[in-house]
Amino acid sequence: MNIYDKILSILKLPLRIIVLLAIILGLLLFLPNNLIKTLKLEQFIEEYGKYIGITFLFSIGYIVVIFFPWIYKVIKFKGNSKKYIENLKNELNNISFPSIYFL
Repeated sequence: MNIYDKILSILKLPLRIIVLLAIILGLLLFLPNNLIKTLKLEQFIEEYGKYIGITFLFSIGYIVVIFFPWIYKVIKFKGNSKKYIENLKNELNNISFPSIYFL
């Protein structure tokens, strides 16, 4: 199994797992040293530190790439909804009712 197959298999993971991975890696990167010592993670960070940062960046990038089109669609939908409602109000306000003559 080459590196490309491994990357593709990681990208097929559910988004929740990738978000969880990004949170954990972010904590490992940005926690204060005294808390890292309390959690006994110094050796883990020394051993795998070169992979933690790059994996964190890739996972955050992946999350942004996934959520950017979704956020764009939501903003566009809200804008279109507001325009539709305004047009509908204008149309309803401009309706003229025919005069009804009673004999």
